[in-house]
Amino acid sequence: MLRQRITDRVLVPNDPERDQQGRDFCLRNLDRGIAAAARVPPGTLLLRSDKLTPDELADEVLTRLQGLSG
Repeated sequence: MLRQRITDRVLVPNDPERDQQGRDFCLRNLDRGIAAAARVPPGTLLLRSDKLTPDELADEVLTRLQGLSG
């Protein structure tokens, strides 16, 4: 599923060559990313960019930051 998401996304809309280079980079480093995610300490806030819009992600960050200061 993750490989398909990477393959389907558009990173550089007006430059197909750079767009493909970006996807290739992601696919080459996928295993490293998965391994790094497994090392994230418990309690770390992980933002689901596959489930939330950019505005929702920003709101989530602001909400969490406000919770830390309040």
